[in-house]
Amino acid sequence: AVQAFRNWTLSVAGGFETNRYPETSGGNGVVGNRRDDVYTGTVTVDYRIRSWLSTSLSYRRAQRHSLFADQYNYASDRTSLSLHAKF
Repeated sequence: AVQAFRNWTLSVAGGFETNRYPETSGGNGVVGNRRDDVYTGTVTVDYRIRSWLSTSLSYRRAQRHSLFADQYNYASDRTSLSLHAKF
């Protein structure tokens, strides 16, 4: 979803993906076919300074939930600040 107001733009996005592994795996007392679910979400704010110059601030969160939680679960947070110039 994107919402614009004057020189500001707000963008929100999300995603879901499932990874299934055909081989039987084992670890930490769990045996079975591994399946991982990955959830992602991103929020971005853009500001147009001039017609040729803009900046953006973005935050992204990703989480993996696995049947083999102790080995493959993770969470990742990323923040970025960008400056864009068009020539």
